[in-house]
Amino acid sequence: CKCRRAATLRRLAHCATTPLRLPFIPAQSHSPTLDPCLRISERQTPSGGLNGRPEKLQDVCYSWWALSALSTLGRLAWIDAPALTAFILGCQDLELGGISDRPDDAVDVFHTFFGLAGLSLLGHPGLAPIDPVFALPVTTVTRLNLAAQRLSCA
Repeated sequence: CKCRRAATLRRLAHCATTPLRLPFIPAQSHSPTLDPCLRISERQTPSGGLNGRPEKLQDVCYSWWALSALSTLGRLAWIDAPALTAFILGCQDLELGGISDRPDDAVDVFHTFFGLAGLSLLGHPGLAPIDPVFALPVTTVTRLNLAAQRLSCA
């Protein structure tokens, strides 16, 4: 259905750009500037999952969006990896397969892909390494001779 496809594309675009917008939101602390990596890592909730902005629920898709941004910026270690891994694995449907946005919700391809991609960035056993810029296996990026600029936090 065209409507469902358009909604999915809007959701992808929103989720994809949220971590990139976070560094430019004025800091609510006394400091007018705040390390963008710190701002992204603060999206980790007590459940171990990540959300896109304050007061929102955690969602498996942010495992990819936040981790890929932090990985690209050289700050993947700023996330509590065991807690995030437990959150993602807790969103699995162990009977039918797949991963949902949150535990006990319905699984879908979108969250399954980004959950697996997030687990790959975390170095989860049995998953091929994924490139944080292209969202493709590193072997594919290498074979296609793709290159992306890597950034670092100041």
